[in-house]
Amino acid sequence: MAKNVNKKQRNKRYTVSEVVDLLEDCGDYESADVRPLFNLMNERFQKYFQQEENLSVDESMIPYFGRHSAKQFIKGKPIRYGYKVWILTTSLGYAFNLIPYQGAATVKAVPGLGMGGQVVLDLVTALPQNCFHVTFDNLFSSLALAEELTRRGLACTGTVQAKRTGD
Repeated sequence: MAKNVNKKQRNKRYTVSEVVDLLEDCGDYESADVRPLFNLMNERFQKYFQQEENLSVDESMIPYFGRHSAKQFIKGKPIRYGYKVWILTTSLGYAFNLIPYQGAATVKAVPGLGMGGQVVLDLVTALPQNCFHVTFDNLFSSLALAEELTRRGLACTGTVQAKRTGD
């Protein structure tokens, strides 16, 4: 941190979008490792998690309107431009776990699951051993994912499209 930053600025608490802006100033977002920040946030989310049976997986956006190669556009979302984050929440909207989207490198590829299925598995790995019901939309849904979640002792509900091919 620069020597001329006063104490008030140094002790300021930043929002996630402000941290992303700071990382952008330091260099390219994709090469800047934001995982430690997300790991710290996930640690805190999980520490104060009030166990609830029903959980949901979806994508969320951190608003950003500047120019950047990692900025995403999602049609039909209230926040259409920004940085995409995969998120596991309770029915009340409390975040339990989140993963920043970084293209194909977001998660390790698992044969037969696809990126959506692997995102769900990565998000639920931190869940304590208990009965949970995970809900997700057709972006994540597949028969292979439902079978894997069942093997892990989790119930799931997902939407599917009639014309979808494959698993």
